[in-house]
Amino acid sequence: MNQSRLKIAALVALILRANAENAQAQTNPSLDFVPNWRPRITEPQPDRRDAAPSITEVTTEYSLSNTPIAINIVGKGFTGVARTTTVTLGGTRLVITGESRTVISALLPDPIPDGTYLLSVSNFPGGPANTVTFDLPVNTLESSAQGATGPAGIRGPTGAAGAPGPTGHIGATGAPGAASATGAIGPTGPTGPRGQAGLTGGAGSAGATGPTGAKGSGFNFKGIWTGATSYAVDDVVVDRGSSYVAVVAVGAAGPEPINSSIDASGGTGFWALLAQQGASGPTGPGGTGSI
Repeated sequence: MNQSRLKIAALVALILRANAENAQAQTNPSLDFVPNWRPRITEPQPDRRDAAPSITEVTTEYSLSNTPIAINIVGKGFTGVARTTTVTLGGTRLVITGESRTVISALLPDPIPDGTYLLSVSNFPGGPANTVTFDLPVNTLESSAQGATGPAGIRGPTGAAGAPGPTGHIGATGAPGAASATGAIGPTGPTGPRGQAGLTGGAGSAGATGPTGAKGSGFNFKGIWTGATSYAVDDVVVDRGSSYVAVVAVGAAGPEPINSSIDASGGTGFWALLAQQGASGPTGPGGTGSI
């Protein structure tokens, strides 16, 4: 009696779950939904999270027209639900095309190089305890499905030239080409004749008086130059008959003006020549009288 009640309760729970999944799939198309799904009355199954899958055989379906390669993984302990099962080959997740509790069908990557790979099956994502491995020699699959390429055949004779085809229609006018670069400027033309002088214009009004400029600095006459004296800018001295103005501050024992003046080419110096000593005049006539 109790077992019958448990079976009836399990059936009711399955029906309610199916109705809920159908309603949720209709409101959210992104969810997996299997149409015309009907619950089956079965004995309670153990939780597949606790049952590690095992692999007993791996077969292939490979031909020249079958790309990519399809594999069938035969074993037991699979969930039978492709959306929860994870199959990887060498770390790459494969596309599952079908699954039951004893067989999983998946597609290998295309192209796939020769080599031995590690095949892993997990009933649930992130469940390493439910993962088993299997060596899959891919090179034997390809070598068994397709033989080596044969040698190239002998080149046949060149065929006769065909008859000329009819003249085609005139094509449409092409788009205008891009504008060319601007040419070089031509030579200057001859000067034209001088035109007649225009009338003298009236005098313009006087402009406004500009502001008074700043008061300039004056010269400071210091007499004969001596090497024991310091001089400031605009100090004027006499050296060997010529006068010089200091253009920079000159300390005691500074250079003599005649040897450190600004030359005519604009070179730098400590002194600028103001007045050059005149040339010596002619010798005057001798005096008269006796001594």
